Amino acid sequence: GILKGLLEQAGLKGCVEAEVSSRVSFDSPDQHCNMLMDVTAPVTAALSGASPEQVQQVRSRLGEDLKGFLRGNRLDFPWASWVAVGTKD
Repeated sequence: GILKGLLEQAGLKGCVEAEVSSRVSFDSPDQHCNMLMDVTAPVTAALSGASPEQVQQVRSRLGEDLKGFLRGNRLDFPWASWVAVGTKD
């Protein structure tokens, strides 16, 4: 894959690339939204100049978009990430 190739181009040996997937749960849609706003740089940057009303609109829309992942009051949905490792000799 692409990540493995980049590591090999950088001179790393024994490179391996894999998809890691699982499920993630949040106690509430608000908890998920708070996490996104705290740790996701593009979201933080996009909302940095937003008015409180605009931020509430984003939160409301996100809550609507995630309704299909509600299990009771908890959000539960799948996630996946690609990881790659290699060693430097």
